[in-house]
Amino acid sequence: RRGDWGRRSYKKRVAVFSLLLVALLIAQLQVPLTVLTTAEVAAASPQVVRSPMEGVVGEVVVRPNSSVVTGDLLLRLDDSALRARLDVARQELSIAEAEHLRAEQAAVGDRQFSAQLPVLKARISQRKAEVHYVQSLLQRIEIRAASDGIIIIHDLSQLEGQVVVAGQRLMTIADPDSVEVELWLPVGDSISLPEGAKVSLYLNSRPLQPLDATLTRLDYLAEVSQDGVLAYRGRATLDERDTPPRIGLRGTAKIYGDRVALYYYLLRRPYAALRQYFGI
Repeated sequence: RRGDWGRRSYKKRVAVFSLLLVALLIAQLQVPLTVLTTAEVAAASPQVVRSPMEGVVGEVVVRPNSSVVTGDLLLRLDDSALRARLDVARQELSIAEAEHLRAEQAAVGDRQFSAQLPVLKARISQRKAEVHYVQSLLQRIEIRAASDGIIIIHDLSQLEGQVVVAGQRLMTIADPDSVEVELWLPVGDSISLPEGAKVSLYLNSRPLQPLDATLTRLDYLAEVSQDGVLAYRGRATLDERDTPPRIGLRGTAKIYGDRVALYYYLLRRPYAALRQYFGI
């Protein structure tokens, strides 16, 4: 009986040792380190439409997601203040011309008025320049498309009637056939990524049909994403497809990093959480 018990104990030890050895070997297997992030299909090279001057948005002619071609009218700035300014400038020009004419006529009989002529002539030039300047501003109140594409406006209701300054972003024109993936890598999930890392995009509209992409850019500085998470903004180029996905579609991006041991892949998150909790 003691011999049977010893043989069974020996077999158990051998089995446990074998399992531990197999587990150790499996833990050393090399697997790609991956991380999941939120992603969105964005325009690759959008044309930003900016305000050419200060003013108020009077009328937005186009609507979000509508198609435009080069030269189409996008919006108009309110021109009431400029037209009032133009009327005042024209009146001041008329007054300056009348004063110059009166001084010119008076200079025939009195040479003292001759000294005023250069000053009055310079004033006329100044008023003319003011009129031409306001007229040039009136020609810029109509903002037209500089390229073909579709209109992207985040909030049309806020744009209409908005007070804008020169250079302020109003809308964008995007080419629907030229898209890329915009992704946000949370700071807590940051991993070492090789140049040209592989990315798989799982759109919410078709989660069973992943799209292949290649990581082309990842910012060095983190910023707050649209989801309110501190993350690094990145861009990935989609592989060539006959029909690119629609701009604005959202989903989950799986980024593939360097190959690591399986035990590190499984224990990376728990170890990071314990390290942050205990401060080690």
